Amino acid sequence: MNNKVFVTSRSFSENDFLRKKLLSKYPRSKFNETGKRLKTSELISLAQYSDKLIIALDKIDIKTLSYLPNLKVISKYGVGLDNINLKDLEKLKIRLGWKRGQNSRAVSELVMGYILAISRDLFNYQNSMKKLSLFKQFPSNELTHKKIGIVGCGSIGSDLIKLLSPYKCQIFVNDIRKINLRGNLQKQCSLNTLLEKSDIISIHTPLTSKTFNLINKDNFQLCKKNLLIINCARGGIINESDLNNFLKKNKNSAAALDVFEKEPALKHKLFKNKNFYCSPHVGGSTYQSIINMGLSAIEGLDEHINIKKLYKYG
Repeated sequence: MNNKVFVTSRSFSENDFLRKKLLSKYPRSKFNETGKRLKTSELISLAQYSDKLIIALDKIDIKTLSYLPNLKVISKYGVGLDNINLKDLEKLKIRLGWKRGQNSRAVSELVMGYILAISRDLFNYQNSMKKLSLFKQFPSNELTHKKIGIVGCGSIGSDLIKLLSPYKCQIFVNDIRKINLRGNLQKQCSLNTLLEKSDIISIHTPLTSKTFNLINKDNFQLCKKNLLIINCARGGIINESDLNNFLKKNKNSAAALDVFEKEPALKHKLFKNKNFYCSPHVGGSTYQSIINMGLSAIEGLDEHINIKKLYKYG
């Protein structure tokens, strides 16, 4: 293959196995060697003569594409498509490689990690021992029999239900599609019902115009005052200012975000809350999911999908 491929993703570019795989198929491939997420101007400079791109979280729209005249294919490393303007791709006849579910287990395990660690207060135990030299026990919560709300039940949401199954939790699901649920402990319901009944809520929707600020001050009023809410999907689905106010008013509640509306999030008012927990968008950053997403992205350079079917995701 003589096509010039450029890879924007840092984790793909730093992975020797994926580099060798891609180079064996596309010897003229180039990689993001900067060790950081590229600015749009940097992406354009590095990829301006490329025929195909493997991208991660980079914003792709008509403005960016206008500087990439040779581009014929974009393949997505990862599952979210909110950073790609699909209609712009279709207008310019640029094909898309994408496959869902490549990092589902990685993300659902991160959610489970947050649920268990926060329920048992492990972060605060560690801080009290290491920073305050306190060896003191205080009660925490078990996960078993809790009421769990899952907003968005695609590949990751449904995998989270599997991981929760030993804990005999009552599951409330909100999704735009009819979901096939099993057992009398699982129920599909409205968002308001989910918010009212859940002890723990996990967000797993794509970011679209309909889900932007989906969780806001109005529906926070419906939530329990000891709620744990987790977002490992996309920043912007939870209104961060409204979340901050909710956590300030409800000290027995907690929130964990792996994603933020503006990234990188290095300074944020949420960080000042003791009942707030965070990670730097690492949901898919496991050795296993990096390989899965990378191999899928390589396949996507030659195996394309019908973009029209994806408008609901973008």
